Amino acid sequence: ATYVPTENQTLYAQWVPTTYVISYDGNGATAGVVPPNGGYTSGGTVYTVLGNTGSPALTRPGYTFAGWNSAANGSGTPYGPGTANLTYGSTADLTLYAQWTQNPSFAITYNVGSDPGVTGNAPAAGSYITGGAAYTVVGNTGTPAVLSRPGYTFANWNTDPAGGGTAYGPGTANTTYSTAAALSLYPQWTPWALATLQVNVTGAQAGPLKNSPVEVYRVVGGVPEVVPYATGKSNASGAVTTKTGGSPLTLPPDTYRVKGKNPCGLALFVGWSADTVVASSNVSITVPVPPTIPCVVQSAAYTAGSKTLSWAAPVNDGGRSVTSYEVVYIAQSALPAGKWRMFSYNIAPGTTSLNLGSASCPVGTTCPAPFVPLTPGTNYQVRVYARNAQGRGIVKTVTGVVV
Repeated sequence: ATYVPTENQTLYAQWVPTTYVISYDGNGATAGVVPPNGGYTSGGTVYTVLGNTGSPALTRPGYTFAGWNSAANGSGTPYGPGTANLTYGSTADLTLYAQWTQNPSFAITYNVGSDPGVTGNAPAAGSYITGGAAYTVVGNTGTPAVLSRPGYTFANWNTDPAGGGTAYGPGTANTTYSTAAALSLYPQWTPWALATLQVNVTGAQAGPLKNSPVEVYRVVGGVPEVVPYATGKSNASGAVTTKTGGSPLTLPPDTYRVKGKNPCGLALFVGWSADTVVASSNVSITVPVPPTIPCVVQSAAYTAGSKTLSWAAPVNDGGRSVTSYEVVYIAQSALPAGKWRMFSYNIAPGTTSLNLGSASCPVGTTCPAPFVPLTPGTNYQVRVYARNAQGRGIVKTVTGVVV
């Protein structure tokens, strides 16, 4: 608007006081609220800077409130209780940033310990800051290689090297740590729970691998090691014992592959088992041993008084049932170049003796025609075989046979 005076006028300036805002910033606080904004009016009463008086007060895990500063990084002017600047009366707005002092930090260290045979690396040390988040205790996670001990499995950590303190780590009641004190932890070890081994075979006579050599190989990366982890021998029920002493062959937890020798003692090991994970209990592993000829008959002997050759069935039939026995002979004087002759064959599989002094073909057997009896007073060697569908078994020789 315009004013056209008609006489002299005096105009006086009018002044409105300026108010400057004082605001607060939590500067990293994770909970609580800042105090309400304040103000200083120029020419008026100075503003008294508040403390951490929000409701609720500001908090920051692991830190303690340490006043306000005109710079977030603390390089400005400190304000508030405990400083030289309790008030503010300057002609400019002011933002005050909370300052935080980190609480004391306490180290959590992992040790290799002094148990014999331990190799590898303990995990890197951790820390707990008072008032901060609880520290999570790690397991056996050292790098580049975790701790290991032959014959043992890592169990957990303990404040006592001997295991008499407090257990920490995964699988314990103390998976975290939040105490204002340093903590040293030591590895604890559980002895391997050993498993005993039972070996079976496939085929027509599937069942235990009886009285046969066995080789056990660790499988690493899907491949069996070149050298056997252990060797043993199966007994009549297929349970594997050590080669010496006959005590059970035991295996620690691992993955294994097993080879069984031909059950009749032939030279070649045959048949890999499938890879088998052995935990901490007895385990049965099946070896695909193909059928073979019967093993040697047992306990063959000649009784001169009764002129009887007797024997026991083979300890292993080779994976096919014994179908018959055969007896051949040769005069001792005809050795070594002479020819062995058939005495009797098709002897029933349940038979365990034969009269060698018979003048005619023994009943229930088959003999060459014409039948030739043994000559009285002549010293003979006699052999007895078991036969199955795979062929004639391993020979058993009896010497000094005189009818």
